[in-house]
Amino acid sequence: MPTRNWRDYMAQRLKDHPEEVPGYLNACLAEDGATFLTGLKTVVQAKYGGSQGLARDTGLHRVSIQNMLTERGNPRLHNLESILKALGLKLSVRGEAVARPTVKPRRSAARPRRASA
Repeated sequence: MPTRNWRDYMAQRLKDHPEEVPGYLNACLAEDGATFLTGLKTVVQAKYGGSQGLARDTGLHRVSIQNMLTERGNPRLHNLESILKALGLKLSVRGEAVARPTVKPRRSAARPRRASA
């Protein structure tokens, strides 16, 4: 049986289950920017089969899209928004959960303190 690489597998899975795309991209983004861009390239592969259809829908050049969606890509925000819009997605920001420091409870004024010896 022939083997497929991970990107081909994920592209097929995302094509078959498009409701998983936002979760997949959020997981990629949680890793780092480079992983997010390669994940976005996988989503483009799933929806369009390559960058040509995305170029048509966004008005961006095919080669520019290919360069943006690499580990070393550095797309401008408006280009990223155009790509996400064509994919039916939207960029958003959410707060990160910050652990609150543990505070020791204060001694109650009603309880007398021990006398020092």
